[in-house]
Amino acid sequence: FLITGTTSCQGQTTELLTEEQQLRKEMDEWMKPYRREKAADFEQWVNRMEELEIFALEHPIYKHMNSFYQKHHEQYLHLRKADLARYKPAPKLLPGYEWISDFDSAYNDADLGMKQEFEVLQTVANFRVLRVTDTWFGTTALGGFIINYLVTQQGMKHEEVIRQFTYGVLPFANLIEGNEWQITFINRMYALRFNWNIENNKCTDLKLWVYTGGQQPAGWLNNSFPMANTDAQRLEGELNRFRWTLYDDLPDGAIADNTQWTESMQSKLMEFYDSHRKEYSRIRNEELAQYPQIDEVYAKVFHKNVPALKEDFLTMVDKKDNHFQLSLSDVPYEIDGARILFHFYYLCMKYSGHVVYNNMAPWVGGRDVHAKKMTKDVWEIQAFYQHYTLRFRWNVATDEISDINIRTSDADTPPEKTYDIMVKPAPLKH
Repeated sequence: FLITGTTSCQGQTTELLTEEQQLRKEMDEWMKPYRREKAADFEQWVNRMEELEIFALEHPIYKHMNSFYQKHHEQYLHLRKADLARYKPAPKLLPGYEWISDFDSAYNDADLGMKQEFEVLQTVANFRVLRVTDTWFGTTALGGFIINYLVTQQGMKHEEVIRQFTYGVLPFANLIEGNEWQITFINRMYALRFNWNIENNKCTDLKLWVYTGGQQPAGWLNNSFPMANTDAQRLEGELNRFRWTLYDDLPDGAIADNTQWTESMQSKLMEFYDSHRKEYSRIRNEELAQYPQIDEVYAKVFHKNVPALKEDFLTMVDKKDNHFQLSLSDVPYEIDGARILFHFYYLCMKYSGHVVYNNMAPWVGGRDVHAKKMTKDVWEIQAFYQHYTLRFRWNVATDEISDINIRTSDADTPPEKTYDIMVKPAPLKH
């Protein structure tokens, strides 16, 4: 990546940022009004997304995002091409994977609306997409069909689906011509392929293959992971490679009991984490230093504690010896606070009465997150979302979480009815 200075960003770090980090900070600054004084407008826009293009793409919020993209168009292209260069071409053959024609017909069925939803999500997400893995965002529109097919047609149980997802996803990129690329995502259950136009984030010619064979050959695709350009990418790559190879260590049927399988997998992931603790601590410190300083002025708006929300939040972390810690299921994947903050965002949506599983609001709108280094390896983190704010301290070396406070800016009246919008599996981690 090209290197730029930090003069126009709000981060605390005195080190240089990559061009991607700098542009993402500028995106966040561009969307700041919709996280603060215009937050109600943004929330309404996201909650009405089921109206899709009739409403979403004509709205001033989308036009606001698109104007930023048009202004930085060449930089987007440059960064997308730089990320594409990291990936290997997809394998020419997918042994054991069968093409699913039913997906093609369902995707193009206007009554189902899958294609329309996917295309609108990709159009809206264009503002945020800089990496190949960012294109995974729109596939939440396809998740319902895929999971249902695996369960009803392949006879998989839901816990089996979750197991297979634990092994991760491998992305590949093949140049077609010009700015048109073919992107392939492969996991142990299925492969999804589409053409990606990096000029406008349009994705076309979607194809789905489902794995119908037995245990896959040991070592398959083990050396097909993307190159790393940063320390954070290098650590993430090592973790993803480790997860992928665990499939060979824990073959289907070797551990019939799901609880035993989960415990075995978690134990192996913690072995990886413990052997890389120094790297995690160093990279976490570097990532947290990029957040702007704690915003004490805006925090004054949030004056009322929310005991019920805090109680729910505490169920998402672990308790050990009267101390709270990051959940063991989150620890290996947590670098910059994103996972613990996602739990907070989910609870805020739940308490507001609208749960949007595609992570639209915090990803497209940007995270209103601030941090301050207290002592070595201990950071205070502050996050604002909708009518709520979270504040806590995180020891990035020990994973202890302390001084947790959640407040609201208005009366904490639980909604009469909580309902879900566009319920889909969680997107690929960005």
